[in-house]
Amino acid sequence: MKKIGTARILGEGSRVTYDIDEVKSAHNIVSELIQKELKKFPSPDTIDFNLDDSEKANRVRNLLIALDEHRRSVIIRLVSILEIGIHDYCKALQFELELSLSYSDLKGNILEQFKDYTQKAINLNLPFDKENWKSIKEIFELRHLIVHHDGYLVGFNNKVFNRKKQILELAKKYNFLILEDEELAIDLSENTCDQVAEIAMEFCNIIYPAAIDHITSIVGDTSYEDDVEGPF
Repeated sequence: MKKIGTARILGEGSRVTYDIDEVKSAHNIVSELIQKELKKFPSPDTIDFNLDDSEKANRVRNLLIALDEHRRSVIIRLVSILEIGIHDYCKALQFELELSLSYSDLKGNILEQFKDYTQKAINLNLPFDKENWKSIKEIFELRHLIVHHDGYLVGFNNKVFNRKKQILELAKKYNFLILEDEELAIDLSENTCDQVAEIAMEFCNIIYPAAIDHITSIVGDTSYEDDVEGPF
């Protein structure tokens, strides 16, 4: 079988870094538009939304909801990009090294599978003891809270999120608030989205060059070729 060039799948993070940059650009545009619209109205801090049912108050309320939903969608999208990237990354390594074992054959969630696969099956030396890997696990945790618990630490049935303590710690690190209401909802900030994007990009800048160096050391330099078979 004719090998596919490593640069085609793994070079410069494949599509992953491009997709992260796209999300960052779109995030900046949408945030700027909503913030610009908010400036046309009184500051939200001056409005009692429980008492004020005026058209202006409702408009401000809806803009704040739109901003919160947008920020949540950015976190979900960024982590989804990483999930797809990890899948393609492992499949590319499996193909290049002609391994029968797939990362999905291993136990655990996708991060646990990725770690075990690269360490034990690929023998790829990635810095799992460094801060970036810890941060990757944290942003996956944050995405899990948003997707599966609607951003609430306490559910409507009073069921407490089983990793509430960790989320409270993340709130300090990633600059988001825990609203002091019955459900303890998260309130993401502009900085939260920027930090998650930076973590995702740093992760790519670590794992992709390491993969190319590793493959090159084993099978030699593989150049980009158009008409070759691949794992996808």
